[in-house]
Amino acid sequence: MNIRSISTQPEGFGDDTSPPASSMLDIHYHLLWNNLSDGLFLHPVADNLEPGKFELVNASACRILGYAQEELLEMGPRELDDPELATSYIPGVMQQLAAEGQVVFEAVHLHKNGMRIPVEICSRRIEINSVRYILSSARYRTNRLQPTQELTRSNERLQLIMKKAHAGSWEWDIKTNSNIWSDELWTLYGLDASNHEASYESWLSAIIAEDRLKTEKIVQHASSRGEEFTIEWRVRNHGGSYRWLMSKGTPLKDHTGTISRYIGMVIDITERKTIEEEKLLLEQQVQQSQKMELVGQLAGGIAHDFNNMLAVILGNTELTIDRLGPETSPKLLDDLNSIHQAATRSANLTRQLLAFAQKQTITLKTLDINGLIESMLSMLKPLIGENIRLEWQPGGPEFIVRIDPSQIDQILANLCVNARDAIKRNGTILITTERVDITRGQLEGHEFCSMPGTYVRLTVRDNGKGISPKHLPHIFEPFFTTKTTGTGTGLGLSTVYGIVKQNGGYIDCSSSQKSGTSFRILLPLHEPSPENISTREPLLKKRLNDKKRTVLIVEDEPAILAFCSKLLEHEGHQVLQAGLPSEALRIAQDSAIDIGLLLSDIVLPEMNGYELSRQLQLSRPGLKALFMSGYTADILERHGRNGQAVDFICKPFSIRELQEKVEELLVSIT
Repeated sequence: MNIRSISTQPEGFGDDTSPPASSMLDIHYHLLWNNLSDGLFLHPVADNLEPGKFELVNASACRILGYAQEELLEMGPRELDDPELATSYIPGVMQQLAAEGQVVFEAVHLHKNGMRIPVEICSRRIEINSVRYILSSARYRTNRLQPTQELTRSNERLQLIMKKAHAGSWEWDIKTNSNIWSDELWTLYGLDASNHEASYESWLSAIIAEDRLKTEKIVQHASSRGEEFTIEWRVRNHGGSYRWLMSKGTPLKDHTGTISRYIGMVIDITERKTIEEEKLLLEQQVQQSQKMELVGQLAGGIAHDFNNMLAVILGNTELTIDRLGPETSPKLLDDLNSIHQAATRSANLTRQLLAFAQKQTITLKTLDINGLIESMLSMLKPLIGENIRLEWQPGGPEFIVRIDPSQIDQILANLCVNARDAIKRNGTILITTERVDITRGQLEGHEFCSMPGTYVRLTVRDNGKGISPKHLPHIFEPFFTTKTTGTGTGLGLSTVYGIVKQNGGYIDCSSSQKSGTSFRILLPLHEPSPENISTREPLLKKRLNDKKRTVLIVEDEPAILAFCSKLLEHEGHQVLQAGLPSEALRIAQDSAIDIGLLLSDIVLPEMNGYELSRQLQLSRPGLKALFMSGYTADILERHGRNGQAVDFICKPFSIRELQEKVEELLVSIT
């Protein structure tokens, strides 16, 4: 505060400064008092220099500050001044008045409506009938107070700016519980001013039900404490969508220091919220990607050793069961079958982990997906049970895709099992395919595809109980399941997700707890030459001759080498064993040995299986090779596969799988 003295000599309270006493002078004084443009105030002062209530105020003071005379006479300087500033300068002013008799200083008065008014005050101490008083004249800064016309223009400009900014303003008088809303506020709330009044209840009615209670609690808590508040809520558009609004409320005090009103603004933050939601979705996608990477690293780390052990367990169990005679104890057979079932389940679990992590070793084939699904129906029907009807509606004669056939098996089996579990009693599972062309211009409005192209859309729909909204965002996460403990691994849908992504596709799910669930998968449509189209028909066109062939097995894992040898010898083939590529090359140097097939692991010491095959073919042109491995696809690519088409069998494999694969290659030898 700028305080300056205009009297350097102290004057006692008994100085001759009392008002005139004669009647004529009283009249002149009265006219002067009430017609001055400056505000005039008279108030007593206590011995401790504490100012009392006003006893006289003039008409200008009432007009400028917006109070009736009766109201001002119930107030004192402390109630009139800005409370944040008064405590800092009033004590100093009173002390200077006591010491010097007169003082000029700057202050800020509060209008009745809360507006701050700069003022220059000249105060003088006087004594009337032995009572000490302070007489003050207040010159309000008219250059900082806008005239009515300018104020109106300013208000119009403000309203225009707020309209362009989609912002509205409001005022809430707590004492009268009355509200004032700007025109733009009605628009933001989606309310018609002719059908509603500006009220707390009307505001609540505009808020969507899900946000109403939370928003109301924030406002009530803040207003009960006289605190500022910031709230965000949604209002419904006429089309059914919603918009996000934000408001900040600020409390204002009256002359007694009591919170009497709240004022605030409301702005449309829909665009900001949309950006935040997109950012959150992107963060969730990154987290999901990191989860997949972690699961992939876990699966890849255990896949090789785990698959090798399972191959030995499965293979030897099958061989043992195959060799049992009719006199075998049923209990022993049951025990062996239990071992086989547990090992098979473990092998499937490993495959699911690798499929989810998109590291499953696959052999791509160009095939008609309609024909492939048709051939699977007989397998799917027993899987879902007799009480559920399975319907198949192909959308065209054929849709050619490039994929590992076993992956389509996995997709349909997992989705149909999920659909079966969602149908309580009787129901329907519908499988459809159709061609979909997505242009670049359609991508922005597409629900889940991010690349233009031609796709086949595979849909699996059921009329079961549906998926709850809170679970729907998590269904593709690994190990997420709503089933009871022991009835699901939580890898079924994540396996489907991984397979689809591995093949350059997209997947989406929509669900209603009233009408059921629909999974939609987009797979790139392939346009091959007719001769390249594969089917699921058996490739065996002729039987083997009575003469068996010689198979060279190269495997650095002794247990796998022994199992494969026993199996092929059991089938009547002659087997040559090699634990290292150098041993295999040495065996092949004997030209008297007619080697019909090379069965080799891919990841080997010295050189990989592909390189071994190429070296053997230098001296034995046309030598057929069947490769096997328990490693993940990414590791196999680093060991020389490079996406080339090779005959491959993934560990762990069953006796039947190895038999069929060996048979398939041997019958092709002329």
